[in-house]
Amino acid sequence: GTGIMLNNMIGEADLNPFGFHNWPVDRRLSSMMSPTMILEEGKPRFVLGSGGSNRIRTAILQVISNLIDFRQSLPDAIAASRIHWENQQLGVEPWEDRENLLENLVLPANTQVSRWQEQNMFFGGVHGVAVNDRGELTATGDPRRDGVGLLISN
Repeated sequence: GTGIMLNNMIGEADLNPFGFHNWPVDRRLSSMMSPTMILEEGKPRFVLGSGGSNRIRTAILQVISNLIDFRQSLPDAIAASRIHWENQQLGVEPWEDRENLLENLVLPANTQVSRWQEQNMFFGGVHGVAVNDRGELTATGDPRRDGVGLLISN
């Protein structure tokens, strides 16, 4: 009831297709903010979060896929190259065999492909915590955002 909004809550354009000028008064804007917890046998295994506007969902999804589908460690899953599709543009970070992949993709007409020369925080900045089988924590920050992972204990 204070009128103070947590975070800037500017929302994302694709969640507000009718424009922000048509948004109802006293209703919070939609956001991509998506703190994520991956459970294993009902217990937390990974906790992820990201800043990155429209790219939050693709960044988090790709890290989840790297963790679960490709069994990468948390640091490797976060540091792995990413792609992002938006408004008929496919952004692609560099990785081994990128050109072969792009040659074999079937993309919609008028798609523009941006081949980034290095990893960039455009692709979001995922930070995470992992819990191993002994209950020990490790923290990882995204190198795209000069992130670090620190665990502080009492």
